[in-house]
Parts: sequence; C-alpha cells; structure tokens
Amino acid sequence: RRRFDPNSRVTHLFAALLSGCFAVVCTHPIDVVKTRLMNAQGQGATYDGALDCFLGGFRAEGPFFWLKGLPATLCRLGPHTVVLFMVQEQVRLTLRGGLT
Repeated sequence: RRRFDPNSRVTHLFAALLSGCFAVVCTHPIDVVKTRLMNAQGQGATYDGALDCFLGGFRAEGPFFWLKGLPATLCRLGPHTVVLFMVQEQVRLTLRGGLT
C-alpha cells in the first residue's frame, strides 16, 4: 500500500513548502549582498563589488551575516511560493484529467 499519493493536494502542499523554504535560503545571501550594494550607492561607494561586499560582511559580522532578514523574507516569499506551486500543480492535473 502506498503511504502517499503523489498527486494529492497534501503532497503538493508539503512539496511547495519545502521548495519555498529551499528557494529562500538559497537566494537570500544574494539578496542581502544586492541590498547592501544598493544602499551603499547613496552613501558613497563603500564596496568595490559584490564579492567585496560579501567578504566585508563576512569579516565584519561573522559567517551568518547573510541571515539578517531571513524570517521576513520567508514570510514574504513562503506563501507566494506555496500558492504558486499549488495552483500550478492543480492546473496541470486538471488539464491532464487527474484531479484527486
């Protein structure tokens, strides 16, 4: 007996939650560096580029400087990703005729 149905809404919900969290954790460091570079432009160029910004943050604040703002980003992008993937899977199943 199968423990889960790969086409059920519950499976899609958990897959969307995991993929949303994974996407946020993977892209958040880049977003932190981008935000710092954009904020530094108005205050005079304090960074020579993205790598300098990343290394400067690492040296000044430690290895977890990129975690700043992660909960807010999860709250912003998490629901968006869940809704996006849930709708996408349900549309796909409906078009194929396999809605459960």
